[in-house]
Amino acid sequence: MTIFQSEFFTTIFTHIQGTIGALSIAAPFLTLAIALEIILPGQKINVRSNVFNIIYTPIFLTISSVILSYLWMLIPKDIIRGIFNISSHAGYLQIIVFIIYLLVFDFCYYWLHRAQHQWNWLWKFHATHHSDPNVSALTTSRHHWLEDVFRFIPVLLPLSIIFGSLSSLPLWALVAPGLYGIFIHWNCPFQMRPIQKLIVTPWFHRVHHSIALEHRDKNFAVFFPFWDIIFGTAFFSDKSTPYPKTGIETSIPINSWRRLLPIPQQ
Repeated sequence: MTIFQSEFFTTIFTHIQGTIGALSIAAPFLTLAIALEIILPGQKINVRSNVFNIIYTPIFLTISSVILSYLWMLIPKDIIRGIFNISSHAGYLQIIVFIIYLLVFDFCYYWLHRAQHQWNWLWKFHATHHSDPNVSALTTSRHHWLEDVFRFIPVLLPLSIIFGSLSSLPLWALVAPGLYGIFIHWNCPFQMRPIQKLIVTPWFHRVHHSIALEHRDKNFAVFFPFWDIIFGTAFFSDKSTPYPKTGIETSIPINSWRRLLPIPQQ
């Protein structure tokens, strides 16, 4: 085995350990969300998709992590020290900086997310996420493994320049967005209308995944509806809004692994 091969397999093993660590943190929250979906689902659970998502999640997390690690090697360390490093603050100031961090993330991701729905080439990859016929907590990591590559320049790099590299963030600041991703994909029948204009709720995000024509190209934000309101893409529910059905029109099976090819089929 060459030195390169040895380093490569060491890298893979390191990121597998990282995936196991991330999943162990998320497991209690994911288990609770799934249990509630079974007891009181908003829409009947699609067992086959859930099984697919369970199998694919560790694969996605590991491959994505490895790819990003090599991309970060291309970036000079001096430019990602962070102007407002979250770890350099304490108490309420740290929380304020973290909220600003989420707002900046949401702004950057909002425009990438819109592009993913409007540019056919980007949609080929993003459609993997939308292909789930019933969005649930397990849909959270149902992304094409190359999606983080597309997020790198417009989202991850600006965040690191402003707030410091991901490795410099407190553990809770790394964990919280992932757990929030589980929350917004939760197959939850509750509209949560009193807070739906303050934070993204499961119903708000489900509208984004909806197959209904009136929901098309709506609700791109993942933390705060603020950006959708400003840029005219917000759709809020009321008492008469039916629970949205999700999925996409596709020529191949919903859970086909062909969706995960380097150039995915849809």
